Amino acid sequence: ENDSLNDNLTVWPATAMSWGLFDAARGQRMSSALARATISTDWGGRSLASQSDLFDPLHYNNGTVWPFVTGFLALAQYRYDNPYAGREQLDAIWRTASLWGLGRNPEVFSGSSYEPLETAVPQQFFATSMAVTPYVRGALGLEADAPRGVLRVAPRLFDRPGDIAVRHVRVGGIVLDVSYTVRDSLFAAAVRRVSGSGPLTLRFEPALAPGARVRAVTAGGRAVPFRVTSNGRAELVSFEIAVVDSVKVAVRHSSGWRLDVPATVPERGERSGNLKVLDARIDGGVFVVAVEGRAGATYDLGVLRPGGRVERESVAFPATGGDARDGYLGRVLRIHP
Repeated sequence: ENDSLNDNLTVWPATAMSWGLFDAARGQRMSSALARATISTDWGGRSLASQSDLFDPLHYNNGTVWPFVTGFLALAQYRYDNPYAGREQLDAIWRTASLWGLGRNPEVFSGSSYEPLETAVPQQFFATSMAVTPYVRGALGLEADAPRGVLRVAPRLFDRPGDIAVRHVRVGGIVLDVSYTVRDSLFAAAVRRVSGSGPLTLRFEPALAPGARVRAVTAGGRAVPFRVTSNGRAELVSFEIAVVDSVKVAVRHSSGWRLDVPATVPERGERSGNLKVLDARIDGGVFVVAVEGRAGATYDLGVLRPGGRVERESVAFPATGGDARDGYLGRVLRIHP
């Protein structure tokens, strides 16, 4: 009103962030704000932050949780290299598919507890789609540019090492199978052409844990030129190769800083209780982790240090002083090498 700025925090900046429209610094700050417990519940993203005077956990636009919008929130976190917050929201979307019966994705949830509203559409198809989009484009980092014959491969998976395979990735008329091997000192990918003809370029841009140091990048066993940039939250490796039929690439590196974040699956009717990771970055040679937790709670946080040593951090929060809605408090951990 009267040309004044509305300073309410909402989830909606995540839509612009999903397309990478913020610069890196502002995007990272916004992703930290959206990872706070006032927006990010254990079952998805509130449309309006709980500290707002307008917040109503049952109001469709002023505080409820939509799986559809939560997909934008998850993708935004991946875009700006906070995979811990991205994974939390992505997992929340997956869980909605089994709450009311397999394959059902309720339209809207209460903003105060893990409970779908009785007025919700019981199966909202675009809520279902938002279980797939942030996973493929965000976590797996797969985006096709069919007119130019380019597949971007930019996974954000260092937070949870493992093996992942995706079948039938389409780039125009070309169909590919893609698999990843993610370890604390290795990122490897295999891309195999299943069908289709024509030139194809793979643009690799995997994110490694902050503090990791790249030792070698190979494609088909041969060294390839690469570039590394750091944004504090991740080490970003980039290189391109042309593919005829199939190729295997490997990025060998030292281990960086990684968190093992404790999480429990909420029961219906419960409030948020999981630890929230707002930011995890290297600053002046120190690993700085901003978190929020419930007042009176203690969390067992795992920390992988460069060099591979794993330690456990007991993160305790005072018994009083949490926010009025959920009882969350903030802490900043500074972990020295």
